[in-house]
This record gives sequence, structure tokens and C-alpha cells, in this order.
Amino acid sequence: MNYQVYFQKASLKSYRSLQVIVGFSLFGMLLLEGAIATLDVFAYATPFLTFAIFYVLTLFYPVALPLFSVFTVTLLNDIFFTSLQNSQTFAILLSLIIVKRVINFPEQRDFLEIWQGFAVAMLIMVIVQAVTFLLWEWSWLNLQGLLFQLGITLLLYPFIHVVITRIALIFVESAER
Repeated sequence: MNYQVYFQKASLKSYRSLQVIVGFSLFGMLLLEGAIATLDVFAYATPFLTFAIFYVLTLFYPVALPLFSVFTVTLLNDIFFTSLQNSQTFAILLSLIIVKRVINFPEQRDFLEIWQGFAVAMLIMVIVQAVTFLLWEWSWLNLQGLLFQLGITLLLYPFIHVVITRIALIFVESAER
């Protein structure tokens, strides 16, 4: 029996395994983000690490990140960390859909344009969260914590961008072999 032919037929451009790996990795990132939230430095103002990963994958590797994975991970985030009044699931999904529709980058992307696009997408997400919190609770969010969260996330985005694109490059190169 020729096993080489069997394994060649098994790897016919199926992205399901990549999507499962990304989904479980994002779930692990969600747990890491929850662990970071327990540190006194980030008291109730944890950086949006998973949103930064969602943004990079949405722009550069949309096949690896279906909306179902985004919905599942953000819903688990809302349930685990009892932030249903912030409706992070709705805010992130809406922001990523707007990013997919509106932000269109040319082939030669400048990193500052990508970073600005991330800042706009994150601002959309935060505005949607703030409005839903205002409608739900009839009170304002902690503005100081929110600005700290935005600033830390914007500072960490270049690092996250480089790490995620390098990891994705390793997966793409291994898939092409």
C-alpha cells in the first residue's frame, strides 16, 4: 500500500485543522488575559490582547479565523468574566465586520496605516461597549481605566502583530511543503 498517496489526498487545502488550532489558541489567550486581569497593575483595565489577535488574523489570514470562533471566544469571555453588560461579543463582532468592509489595504501595506486601522477598530469597539453599558446600567464607564486599557493595547499592538504574523508564516510555510 502506498502511504504517500494516502497522505497527499488527506491534505487537500482543508483549513478546518488550522481553524481548530486557532480557536483553541484563542481560548488559551482568553485564559491568559483573565490571569493578567488579576494583577494589581491592570486592575479592571486588562489590555485587549485577544482583540489585537482578532484584528491581525482578520486582515491577513481571514481563512484561519471564522466569525464563529470570534463569537465563541468572546462569548466565553463575557460569561467567564461576567462582563455581559459590556457586551464585548457584540462590540468585537461589529468592529471586525466594519474592519472587513471598510478598511481596505493595498498590497504594499505600511505598518502605520495598519496601526491606525487598529486604533480606529478598537475605538469603534470601545464606543459600542460604552453605549451598550450606558443603555444597560444607566451609568458611565470608568474613563480612566478605559483610557489606560486603550493606551496599553495600542502600545502592545506592534509586538502582537509581529508575533502573530511570524507564527502564521510558519504555518503557511509548513502547509506549502
